[in-house]
Amino acid sequence: MNVRRPTEADAPAVTELIAAMDTHFVGAPELTEEDLQDEWNDLELDRDAWLFELDGELAGYAALHTRAHTFVDGYVHPQHFGRGVGTRIAELTEEEARSRKVQAIRNAVLAADEHSRRAGMHQAFEAVVYEKPKPLPL
Repeated sequence: MNVRRPTEADAPAVTELIAAMDTHFVGAPELTEEDLQDEWNDLELDRDAWLFELDGELAGYAALHTRAHTFVDGYVHPQHFGRGVGTRIAELTEEEARSRKVQAIRNAVLAADEHSRRAGMHQAFEAVVYEKPKPLPL
């Protein structure tokens, strides 16, 4: 597995990866490239974000947010489930958080992502289960 830092040029591929995961679990993408760029404006990409590649393909993305709120965003392309990408994301972001002396971080887990919910995260993580809100009746 190759791990590297993202650049602005990676934004379309990262957006596609997140869209694939959202579509897999909630039926439709929720994040636009503009949304991702807004998130990246709050990060130092060469310090706070990572891309995970398998067989020359983008397999995962993670970002460690440590400003107003401390949390991890981690995504694995459904094509690469079961290949250790999520585990590597958890390990790397936990190591990085510890090196920054972060006491605790949160990681949201989609309610439909049973594997991640069952597997849990490493001890430094507090998993918060996220369920997509149901539309209100009109």
